[in-house]
Amino acid sequence: MERACFQMAHEAVHLLSPSGEQRTIVLDEGLATHFSIRYMREHLYSDWYADVESYRSACCLTEQLLALDSGIIRTIRQHQPSLPHVTADDICNAHPAVPHELAVAVTQPFQR
Repeated sequence: MERACFQMAHEAVHLLSPSGEQRTIVLDEGLATHFSIRYMREHLYSDWYADVESYRSACCLTEQLLALDSGIIRTIRQHQPSLPHVTADDICNAHPAVPHELAVAVTQPFQR
């Protein structure tokens, strides 16, 4: 049951900006994983986490971005509503203090 809830929370994030493509970027998977973990802690009081390293890594990079600006996703989506299509320039334009290396890292193609 916990895995199902974790997965549903994860997929709900993808439904916010579906691209119609199978490929995506680190930010998209990282945000979905971050939300899943948060959902599990806040609603099911569970410390469920992503058990695949690539998802944990994407989540960590995304959390670094969110630590700089918790509203950055909302700002980015005002100009690029589809997370899989976000570029490093979109991120830097949304928040100029984001290190360019981080912006590039989260916009790389996600490799499972």
